[in-house]
Order: sequence, then structure tokens, then C-alpha cells
Amino acid sequence: MAYKLTAKTIANLAGRHKEYWDRNRGELYRLKQCYETRVWDHSRGFESRVAPSEGINIEVPVGYEHIEGVQAALFTRQPGCVVRAGLTGHGSPEKAEALLNNWTARNRQVIESASRLALIYPMSFVKLAPQEHMDPLRRVTSAAVCPWDVIVDRDAQRWDEQRYCGHIYFLPVPDAKERFGNKQFEAGERQEYWDQNGLNADGGAYSPNRNRLGVGSPSSTIDEEGYFQFIKVVELYDFVNDKLMFWSPNWKSGDELLDSGPIPFRNPDGSAANNIIPFYYNHIPDKPLDGYSSLRRIYDQCLEMNIIRSFQANAVRKASRQWLVRKGALDEDQMSQLIAGIDGAYVEVDTENLNDVMRAVPHTPTPPELESYYQAVRADKDRGSIMAPFTRGEATRSSATEIAALVAYTSSEIGRMARERDEMIELMCRAVLNMYRVYLGAEPVTLFVKGKYISVNGNEIADDFNIYSEDNASTPVSDAIRKSELLGATNLLIGLGVPQPEMLKELVRTLNLPESFLMPLTPVPGAPPPLGTPGANMLPSAGPAASAAASGSGAGSPAALVSSILEAQRK
Repeated sequence: MAYKLTAKTIANLAGRHKEYWDRNRGELYRLKQCYETRVWDHSRGFESRVAPSEGINIEVPVGYEHIEGVQAALFTRQPGCVVRAGLTGHGSPEKAEALLNNWTARNRQVIESASRLALIYPMSFVKLAPQEHMDPLRRVTSAAVCPWDVIVDRDAQRWDEQRYCGHIYFLPVPDAKERFGNKQFEAGERQEYWDQNGLNADGGAYSPNRNRLGVGSPSSTIDEEGYFQFIKVVELYDFVNDKLMFWSPNWKSGDELLDSGPIPFRNPDGSAANNIIPFYYNHIPDKPLDGYSSLRRIYDQCLEMNIIRSFQANAVRKASRQWLVRKGALDEDQMSQLIAGIDGAYVEVDTENLNDVMRAVPHTPTPPELESYYQAVRADKDRGSIMAPFTRGEATRSSATEIAALVAYTSSEIGRMARERDEMIELMCRAVLNMYRVYLGAEPVTLFVKGKYISVNGNEIADDFNIYSEDNASTPVSDAIRKSELLGATNLLIGLGVPQPEMLKELVRTLNLPESFLMPLTPVPGAPPPLGTPGANMLPSAGPAASAAASGSGAGSPAALVSSILEAQRK
């Protein structure tokens, strides 16, 4: 039996999707509150595993620290890509690279927002969409999308093997009428995913009528319709039948499609392209299209740290100075003198034993096991956060070997996440090129690239290019190591025959130096001559081999370099 998506089928898919995320809404809400340092805020009415204690509740920003620490390690520079020629050899990789780097520079915030969502929640997505603009280069826009707004085929083993994929969003009534015609929509006010009284008042339990996915009861006037009246739209890609369908429960009770047609954007091989880009940092092994939250891994420790600090805060406030006074031992004037706390004051008491007049109220000290438990919780959190202690600014007494091992571990784990980031950027760049091929068409646009003007049209980017993320899984630690190794090997590379202009280009690129350093010097009349060509005394020291290479002995021959090293050791 062939696959066929009808309005009823789409309503069923949307209903199952909603029920799935409604079941997870409580846990996702706790992750959201943990990142926002609002663990004890239950104003939304969601249940909590631990009720806030009576008294003062302290918030510890552990979730924010974890997410932003990983985020800072993943994004070291402006996102970009490098484009190389494909197997067919058609098109211009240089022009495609210029287009993509211009687009990624303008959408940096969207990429980083999607990364934060993917760290807090199981996964996230980036939706590419067309927009009206007089500049063809700005007709492709993007937005970071939460996981509960994207319908995925969870039975697929790979993202490109899905039978269908959809995006759920809310559209203002004027925009809906402009796009789908002047239809009579059953519109309402938009409800947030976090509103427990949102689409279904049952709070996520099984709904017997899956077709009813409304957007709340209308409460605004006709004059306010353009701002507060929305319809819910499901934009579904049917990859089996090559169709793009639009469905809404707010038109004819969801019994008919709003619109349908062929998928407009194509891959270079002619297959249908998906404009929804996945962003996964962790996959469930037996369900590759189900993700896993990075924050969920340490959530229990974050919650325990908030509980412990709240307990300590209340215990400290209860440790106030309190006294027990025997009734009648002090009159009002004497009590006022004591309460005033005047230095050097004397209060006369008619008694032989002063202990019978006043005594301090004893307080139970905080048990020492509490501090040990707090340290154990911190250790559990640190083990689950994958970050080495020095990345959190903690001083350690580790040896050089232990520090090197920590660097390697942190770099390998963050590097794995950086590869997932790179894969998302590369997949997104391919989708952007698919859209640019449609909007540019045969009419060229002019770009200013590397100091010269070039024209590009849709035919020149119609190739299956090899696209690589410019960061190449780099992290701050790996960048620092790479810079140090390059500086140390500069003299050796020049001695081995690497041209100095090429070496200068690599240094400028790696160290992020101004490109003006690459410009040739223009001699000024009457000025003293340059200091001369770089020699052994003008370059950073990199050992006897570099000195021998810079002095010209052996003309950069590897055999001569080895001989110079041996001679230096004999001396």
C-alpha cells in the first residue's frame, strides 16, 4: 500500500506529536527553570519533585554555568564554512563560499540560540524560510525552533531517510488570509507551550479528539484581530510523494488541507530538500532521531545544590543571638540599657549568681556531614559536566601529566560536540544554497569578495559542493595548542622551504591579525632602508635546527637540519 498523507492523517500525526511532548512538558519545564536560575518558581503550576522549603530559597546558577561554559567552548569565532569543488566539477566554489559566509555572519545569533536549545532540551532545529526582500541575498531567513514545534519521523534511522517532517507554528490571521486566501478561520489567541491551560486543558493527558488542536478562546475585539488572533498551522513535507502540505485545525475543523503543492526547493541531484535543519548534541542509541539533554545529565546535582544552600541559608538566619532572662531579675530600665548595647555601660543586678539572671539560648550547629555531602554533590556534578576543573577557573594541584590528560579529555568530548555543531552548519549551508539557486535564478548579483567585484547567479552554485565548517571542530583549548605549535615551528617551516609570504598568511589567519599585515611595504623616498631580511636573530627561537635553517646552511635540507641538531648536541 502506497503512503498517502491526507488531512486526517496529518491531524493524527499532529495529535501524536502533541501527546508525546505533553508527557515530557513537566521535565522540560524543570530544565528550563534550572537554566534560568528559577528552580523554586512554580508560578506556572507544574509539579515539582521537591517542594520549596518554608523560609528562604536560594538559587545557585549551576545550570547556567554548565550551559554557557559548554557554549563558550563550542563557539570561538564567527561561524562560517569552506567550500570545495564537488565530484562533477561544475559551479564556482569561491562564489558559493562568499554567499554562505555572508549568510552565516548575518545569522550567527540564530545558530547560537539553536545550540543553547539543543543543550537545554533533547535537541533543537533551525527553520529556513523565504521572506520578501528587495535584496536577493536577504530572501532566505532563519529561526531557532524548539523541539516540540517540529514533527519528525521517529521510525527513521537517519535524518535524510524520513518519510515526513513538519513544522508547527502560529500565524496571525491577516498573514494567513494573505497566504491561503480569504478563508473564514476559527482563530483564537496564541498559547505558549509552557501554559498548562494551553491547547488542551487536560494538561497533556490523552485527548479523544486529536483533530481539535485549537489555539484558545477568542477574547479580543475585531479591531485587534491582526495582533492577537492566530491560527495554528502544520507545514508538512511529504518526501514519499514529493509534496508540501499546509493543514490547520482552525479551518473547517481540520477536515481539509489549507494548501498543497510540490516541494519547492531541490538538492543538486533533483531530490526534494528539507528546510528544517536538525541540531543534536546527543542521540538516543536505539532512537537516533530522539535526543538527550546535556543539562538533564546533571539536573539532580543542580537541584541538590539548591536544596543544600537553601538549608544552609535558613540555618544561618536561625543562628541569631537570643537570651533567656529570669522573670523579674531586670527591670525595664536595665533591659533597655542592655538592648542599647552602649560600650562601657554598667548594669547593676541584685543577685549573687549572675548565671541565674541571663543565659544564651543554645543552638544546634550544622552537622559536618552536610558539608561532606555538598562536596560529594559538586564532585558528581563536575563528573557529569565533562569539563575539566581549569575550564571553570578552579586552581588545582595537578601535575603536568594530569593536566595534559584533562586537556585531552575535555578537548575530545567538546570536540565531539563541536563535530555535531559542524555537521549542523554544513547541512544548513547546503539547504541555503538550495534556496539561493531558486531566488538568484539566471539574474546575477554582484558581490565584493577579497577586494574585487564578482557576479554570481543560480547556475554557478548548482553543484554538490564539498562544504566544511570553518571551525573544523575547534575549541578554545585546541586553538591555543594549535597557535603555540605554529609559533614554535615557524622557523623550522621556513627552513624547510615554506615561502615566507605563505607563512605570513597562515600566521595572520591563525592569530587573527589584521589583513593589512599582508600588504607589501611601499618605500618612502628619503627613508632609511629596511633592517634586512629575516635572519636567525629576528625570529623566535625554536631550537638549533631553526637557527641552522634560518642561517641558510643546507638550504633547508632535512638531512642538513638533522646534522645541525647532532652538532649542537655534541657541543
